[in-house]
Amino acid sequence: VRMREIKHLASLITAVLETLCFSGMVYGWGSMSYMLEKEGYFNSTCNNSVGSLNPATPNAGQTEAECEKQEKMLTLVFTLSSVISSALIIITGYIFDKFGTWVVRFCGISLYIVGWLIMAVTTRMESWAVFLAMILVGISGFPLVISNVSISNLFQNHRVLVISVINGAFDSSAVTFALMKIAYDSGIEFSYIMYFMTACAVLMIARFLFLMPRMHIPSVVPNDFQYGLQCCKMRQESARGEEINGYENLIEEEPENTASLKSCLLSVSFILNCIHVGSLQLRTQFFYGTTKPWLVQVDHDNPNETSTYLNAFGIIQLCGLLVSSLGGILTDFCIKKFSVTSSVTLATRRAVAIYIGLSSVFAILFSIIVLVPVLPLQYLAFFLQVTFRSFLYGANATFLITMFPEAYFGKLYGFTVFFAAIIALLQYPLFDAVTYIYGGDFTVINISLLIISIATIIHPIVLARQAERGLCPRNPQ
Repeated sequence: VRMREIKHLASLITAVLETLCFSGMVYGWGSMSYMLEKEGYFNSTCNNSVGSLNPATPNAGQTEAECEKQEKMLTLVFTLSSVISSALIIITGYIFDKFGTWVVRFCGISLYIVGWLIMAVTTRMESWAVFLAMILVGISGFPLVISNVSISNLFQNHRVLVISVINGAFDSSAVTFALMKIAYDSGIEFSYIMYFMTACAVLMIARFLFLMPRMHIPSVVPNDFQYGLQCCKMRQESARGEEINGYENLIEEEPENTASLKSCLLSVSFILNCIHVGSLQLRTQFFYGTTKPWLVQVDHDNPNETSTYLNAFGIIQLCGLLVSSLGGILTDFCIKKFSVTSSVTLATRRAVAIYIGLSSVFAILFSIIVLVPVLPLQYLAFFLQVTFRSFLYGANATFLITMFPEAYFGKLYGFTVFFAAIIALLQYPLFDAVTYIYGGDFTVINISLLIISIATIIHPIVLARQAERGLCPRNPQ
């Protein structure tokens, strides 16, 4: 028993660290954009560009136009990598549900290796390759998140907390690009950093071989459930192999009295959740993609301050781990409190409604702060951004895994992120509007995103009303 508990704890700790370091790196785009700009990607004529291919100084109008083009291309890289990786998660979810943990993780790690190798071997002369590399790196992160969330089944009494912490680690993984930028500023060559990131794949391979199941972790874990290479060895014994097969297939078997996948997809609560996640993801991804030009506007184009605040923004991403755990603790507490006067199912729905509602509240506060053109105040904006994003992803995963049959989790998670990716396509035209219509002023767009953030409060209100009426999508109506 003691060894089993140690292995479960090791699985959890490594899941958090792996998610933190490798799953959502692309959302620290401000730091990567800074490095790419310094290396001269997408621009050969910007005046004073460190990586300039053409040392000749063009006229002022040409310099401004080319630098503007560079910013636009770098923003487009983030937009495509974040949107395409999110859109393809529906395939990731299907692979996870159909073929299990090892297959989906092998696919993700393979894309991760190829993506970073492309970044390592290409130069500013092949700037177009950055699009392909960052798309592959973005896609590689979601298999890690989906498979690591299932670790929560090993901790039945703290399930929501584990889900929240893992999603908080995903939120905080933007810190990876910030650390890469700090290493780059200290003098380490860009290509060496890229090769190091490629080599880190060895750690992920070792983890899924020893600390992850071949298929799935069942929602109710038997005492003698085994996973990792030990599970594969036990499969060689026919009797034990059949027993373990039964355990791993529990999650794939649809209980008799649960709703169908179609009814889940068409339920009001799921549709509202997709709109909620999509709207707030647009809010946060627009900020990620435009952090550097937005800071340039606020600090009046002071390069030193811009770099300092980019570093601070990246490091503050680590707070996602702390605030996500607070969200999980709060939700677990609310479930226990509400269970005194109602069923566990309805208590869970009410607690999740509060969790989702808090993500909207923090998004509203963040959207208000970024409208205030006071640079030191933006430290608070950075913290609020991390907080609302942690609550958003933690609440989304908790909502899906507790409100719907677990056999559909991968597919429902994929559909949700896919829908959010469609909405997130708006971030690029929004940046174009800032650049060409409002002359680099973010105020109008930020006000519009504030209004959208306020509207997202509808979802938790409806969810709470449904809880009061005793509706639950797990059971067919």
